[in-house]
Amino acid sequence: MLPRLARFWDDKAVQTMIGTLTKRVAFEYEKAGHPKDEAQKLAQAEIKISLSARLINIDSYYDVRAWKKSYMAERARILNEGKPKSDVIPNELKHKCYQIVEIAHAGHGYDKLLARVVTKENMVAIACVPAAFAILKATHAAWKLRIACWLVLAALVVSGFVYNRWILLALIPVFIAERYLASSQRKYLMAVAATLLALEILVADFAGWGIAFPEERRRASDILGGFSQRTEPSWLDFYLPRRAELDDDQRRAFGPSAI
Repeated sequence: MLPRLARFWDDKAVQTMIGTLTKRVAFEYEKAGHPKDEAQKLAQAEIKISLSARLINIDSYYDVRAWKKSYMAERARILNEGKPKSDVIPNELKHKCYQIVEIAHAGHGYDKLLARVVTKENMVAIACVPAAFAILKATHAAWKLRIACWLVLAALVVSGFVYNRWILLALIPVFIAERYLASSQRKYLMAVAATLLALEILVADFAGWGIAFPEERRRASDILGGFSQRTEPSWLDFYLPRRAELDDDQRRAFGPSAI
């Protein structure tokens, strides 16, 4: 069985068809928001694994016509799965959660926010929300650029005292850039925290969000892997510890405007 399957993958016609399919599927993954290299790897893995599984059930492993039929069916399935789905979190809920997170950290600072976000369970959840995952990567990029700014600042200070004091003037734009990156990093982290808070709000049906968006609630439950089984402190408890004391008017004000 395996030697026949190996000969199948080595066939030039099959390789050409797989290459064409990979390019098209990778393009669909890119449209869905995946980086180019990641989209290419996803397409290759998806095609080879899926086709290998189907070929095991084909009587003639070396029958290209039979493979073409499987190829077309697999292509349709992959392209359909690669199409971008609607965002799991309603835009209104995103904005309201971000406001809560912003107000909370304006009074208590941002020192522990990064440590709360980059935990195992949170990272798994973030990876399932493409928009949040992209924001987290932007946060990491901002952090690396800040490190580069610190190194440049140190080099400018040394060069200014050793060579020419006028070099110290370059500290001003670099410092401004570092402060801008720090501000961006905080905003990115708050956006990720707001996403995690919104997922929990959907699952817990707080203020009627789960009932108003049942499909999003189901997807949020799948992403969190069971809200009640999570071992880490709840984001609801962190940002809304006294939510039980809210009256009906306050809950309606926070809830979806459509209901």
